[in-house]
Amino acid sequence: MIISSNFYKLCIFLLFIMASCTGENSKKEESIIENNANRVITLSPHLAEILFNLGALNTLVGVSAYTDFPEELKYLPNIGDAFVLDIEKITILDPDIILAWESGTPQNIVDELVNLGFKVKIIKSKNLEDIASSILLLGDIVGKKKEAKKIANEFKVGIKYLKDTYQTKKKLRVFFQIDEKPIFTIGGSHFISEVIDICGGINIFSDVKQIAPSISEESVVSRDPEVIISRELASNKMKFNIWEKFEDMSAIKLDNLFYLTARELERPTSGLVNAGREICSKLEQARFNYELYNNG
Repeated sequence: MIISSNFYKLCIFLLFIMASCTGENSKKEESIIENNANRVITLSPHLAEILFNLGALNTLVGVSAYTDFPEELKYLPNIGDAFVLDIEKITILDPDIILAWESGTPQNIVDELVNLGFKVKIIKSKNLEDIASSILLLGDIVGKKKEAKKIANEFKVGIKYLKDTYQTKKKLRVFFQIDEKPIFTIGGSHFISEVIDICGGINIFSDVKQIAPSISEESVVSRDPEVIISRELASNKMKFNIWEKFEDMSAIKLDNLFYLTARELERPTSGLVNAGREICSKLEQARFNYELYNNG
């Protein structure tokens, strides 16, 4: 089966933990943690970003496709995407360890690398707790324990602040829209759904087990969101237009349609705190609009 680069890009944004792209697997891997690894290859953009934040850019000898932030990571050798790796290039780069992503690296890729004799460590990044743990684990691997502890603690403090500040405020029903053709959203197990909850929102599809389900217009309307939020991308500036015909939907009546600009929303790293601040800010504006509409 040929999987297009556009599909993979959608998976990267949709999920950054999207088991539905690659399938949930009980991964085969080397049970090792390489302390002070000097030559590291990452198979997911967010893993390279975490290493960069730890001050371990010098350990990175290869990265996967779409590793484009921070800027410095763009110039590292590209070893392929999650579905097709350049094994010859990986062999030449001679990594001490290859870091895979639990929900984004297919089982056959992990098996192939291990069978070829490469040391592979799979990193879990499904929820907010996992993010802090993954930072600490990567710090162990590249000998940056002190830096990792600092970043992980700052992440936990940032999330706690948002939770303490916003979680008990008026609850609003939130629809998080990823795309419109077809319409994708997030289920309750996605880390963005966690952030919405922390900000005092209720993901209207939190009962859906799929991490990134495709849903219908009718299912959105029937759940009557009071807020619609989406990531602002140049390609989807008009994605909210599909809801304008539903004049009785609460989000339309309240004018609670918001684009998010924080690129950190796309990846499970410590930068998610910044994205959380923006989501919480949009929900605060939505509460203001709600009060204005009902009491104005």
